[in-house]
Amino acid sequence: MKPSSLTKLVLINLGIITGLLFLLEGAIRYFRIGHEFFTQKVAERQHTEYDEELGWINLPGITIPDMYSREDPLTINSQRYRSTQEFSIQVPAGKIRIICAGDSFTLGFGVGDPHTWCQQLTTLDKQLETVNMGQGGYGVDQAFLWYRRDEQKLEHDIVVFAFIRDDFYRMESETFMGYGKPILSVQAGKLVQENYPVPRQSYDASWLRANLHMWFQLDTIQWLSDLLGDILSNPGSDNNTKAHRDTEEVVDSIFASLEDMSIRNQRRTILAYLPTRGDISQDRPHRWEQLVTALAKTHDYHLINVADAMRKLPQDETENMFRGGGHYTDEGNRYVAEVIYQYLATLPDLKEGAFIERVLKARSAGALRTSDGAPDVTNGL
Repeated sequence: MKPSSLTKLVLINLGIITGLLFLLEGAIRYFRIGHEFFTQKVAERQHTEYDEELGWINLPGITIPDMYSREDPLTINSQRYRSTQEFSIQVPAGKIRIICAGDSFTLGFGVGDPHTWCQQLTTLDKQLETVNMGQGGYGVDQAFLWYRRDEQKLEHDIVVFAFIRDDFYRMESETFMGYGKPILSVQAGKLVQENYPVPRQSYDASWLRANLHMWFQLDTIQWLSDLLGDILSNPGSDNNTKAHRDTEEVVDSIFASLEDMSIRNQRRTILAYLPTRGDISQDRPHRWEQLVTALAKTHDYHLINVADAMRKLPQDETENMFRGGGHYTDEGNRYVAEVIYQYLATLPDLKEGAFIERVLKARSAGALRTSDGAPDVTNGL
């Protein structure tokens, strides 16, 4: 065989082998992502069940010892709140009870029961008793509806109503990661719940939308997405201006409703804007942070802007406050608790125990309303 023919044969074989290796690598990558697609489940699935009003809610009375790691258990009490204790209807003598309402950042995704920012408030002040009403994936609408439904089941003095910027986008859809959810609108000046009862979508197929984003890691899918445009576009990129305007109106009504409930029951509502990693990396406040700040200023609401506080810290400090997935570490939860507590301590009627004295005096005089069951669940709020 001539040398030129031998070289040509070697090059052809090398080309075939290289092509096969590329195909093999591609096949392995497709297999790996396909395996994750069909087997990976939303973490909250382990401790939630379907709820016709909220979409999903905590299962009562369960403990998952290794929910996040061997040392980070998740405990849900019989009342469906994240806690290792049960709560009496009445506030214990000498205590101030705070309800923490919100999403997974309030629930404490990624950390053990003692390390959520809600629970860490009790380590800063032994007079505080906190109830964790956080739930993974909730929008501002669902957090409000759950609090509204349960607000008279437990007497309490303060509600810290917390949210991140993603919670506002979640309000604009009737589904979240494959799970059905309610949606609120303002009609004739009143809040109205739509998509109620929430359609019961199969939990067995909920991974479909939850894991759809995995396929966009593949170059071929990205290429097809670019080629076909919106047909295969990555879900969750809605830039609907009208939807945002509608959401702003609903948020305004939710905050007003919270304030009305507090006045009616002689409580205090504290709004808390919690930071995501994106809030800290940006120089200017996000649109939803600006909205909340404007509403608080206009209506004289109490607002704790934890994002603004964290944004002023050195970068090396804030890096230790977030996990890889974006939720808070133990340190991040501790910082949030400290900022919230420092704000509470600056309120005139909270200084030097004045708030405690006022609440205990009113409670002993029977001025505070006693719980007599949850309000009716209707389509109109």
